[in-house]
Amino acid sequence: MVSFVYSSLDLPARHAIKIRPVLSSPFFMKSSYLWHAQQRHLLPVIWILIVISIVMAYLHDNYNLGIVAMAGGSLIAFLATIIETEEIDFVRMYISTKHFVKRTLSETLYNTSLYLLPLVVALCILFPVERMVTLLFFPAILLLNVQLLWTKYAFYPSALLAGVIFFCGLMFQLALSITLYGLVIVPVYTVVLYFIFLKNIRSIISADKTSMEVFLTQRKG
Repeated sequence: MVSFVYSSLDLPARHAIKIRPVLSSPFFMKSSYLWHAQQRHLLPVIWILIVISIVMAYLHDNYNLGIVAMAGGSLIAFLATIIETEEIDFVRMYISTKHFVKRTLSETLYNTSLYLLPLVVALCILFPVERMVTLLFFPAILLLNVQLLWTKYAFYPSALLAGVIFFCGLMFQLALSITLYGLVIVPVYTVVLYFIFLKNIRSIISADKTSMEVFLTQRKG
């Protein structure tokens, strides 16, 4: 709405205005590079549709509609935002593997929590009997988004391969979750995925450092 008013009034064309307001996004943490993807406009649209679905679920006393709308809608929103492939310079600008891992993980956890928390609270208030199911949904989506993040950069730059691996891994974990013994293997899957992700990011950043050193050596020569 701020953008609409700003463009409608054609404020940049008014030379009398010397200072242009810069408003930080209320939906993302400051300088949240990963979550400012080209498909980010889907996030508020899907969020509003989820809210409408939750209200409809309350009016019809149908908790399943509310939880399915939140699960399906948030999955679509997060997939469209996270899985988008950036240029390789996006990875290399973090300079170190440690900084990349820390920054992308904190962005994912923070922004997912900010996006889901009002929806989870609304479902808990409107459907108090199913509160425990709703509360369990919250950490499950956090873990799912972390796995989505690590899958994306474990097989970067192939977004198609990352998407296929993510869905296959999701089905694999759902199958394991049926039994108690299988549930124990789920953290092992996450750890293995993390090390593949770490290895790929380290190789990308190390290759960039090596090429930069070669370039500087050639300039000195």
